[in-house]
Amino acid sequence: MKPRITAVKFTPSPVIDEADGLVGWLRVQVDEWLEIDGLALRRNGIGELTLSFPSRVDGAGYRRYFARPLNEAARAAICCQVLEHLRSTRRIPS
Repeated sequence: MKPRITAVKFTPSPVIDEADGLVGWLRVQVDEWLEIDGLALRRNGIGELTLSFPSRVDGAGYRRYFARPLNEAARAAICCQVLEHLRSTRRIPS
């Protein structure tokens, strides 16, 4: 089953964060069943847009994700749909 993004809310980052590649923050709905808040939209070193899923580092130094795709196919499907939504609503350039 392919995840289906049914809504996206985008909040642009402050200009000061753009130097670090942060474009903005996202809240997305998956299949109108689940909402994930705190996704970061970033521009990587070669200019591609990527999503970073919310996480924290615990006391032992392990990264703990609040929500994340379980495999690369799910990550690609979510990223593609989110970027398409942002482009179609003219929140980011095509």
